[in-house]
Amino acid sequence: MNRPHGTPPSSPAGPAASSPPRAPRRRDSARPAGETPALPCERESEILRAIEARHWPDRCDDELRAHSASCADCADLVDVATALTGDREEAMRAAHVPPSGAVWWRAQLRARQDAARAARRIISIVQAAAVLVAVVAVFLIVGPVLPAIHWSLPLIAALASPLVLAPVAVYFALTEH
Repeated sequence: MNRPHGTPPSSPAGPAASSPPRAPRRRDSARPAGETPALPCERESEILRAIEARHWPDRCDDELRAHSASCADCADLVDVATALTGDREEAMRAAHVPPSGAVWWRAQLRARQDAARAARRIISIVQAAAVLVAVVAVFLIVGPVLPAIHWSLPLIAALASPLVLAPVAVYFALTEH
């Protein structure tokens, strides 16, 4: 909830929730030495269940409302739990949940994209291996003849051009843009 610090939460709960402000309780860490810590109230769980079930304060008994007005622990519980419950309900109303058909369609689309990505990865690996095997085969076949060839610039350019242009052609053939 967006409210200035120090202001109490507004509650549409009715007259029982708009009780006059109480003096702040002393916490256990500030108690004098030798004083035993206060035990939690045994009715806190009952009040919390009523708030969680949205029965507080209209649909719960008068005795429970009177107890929460007289017990400081329970009054603090009511203040905090109603504020948190209100925030939760507000967040639930503000949440946008897409239709189940759209969620299913997106999941199917993502599964297809993941499968296509995995297939492209495998195809790229196989293509690289095929190019490597082809280069090795060419050198094994042409290797014994290489010393007898008279190497000139046009011959080198003619032999190197497919090695340079083939990866470029494969790149343009496989890109989706």
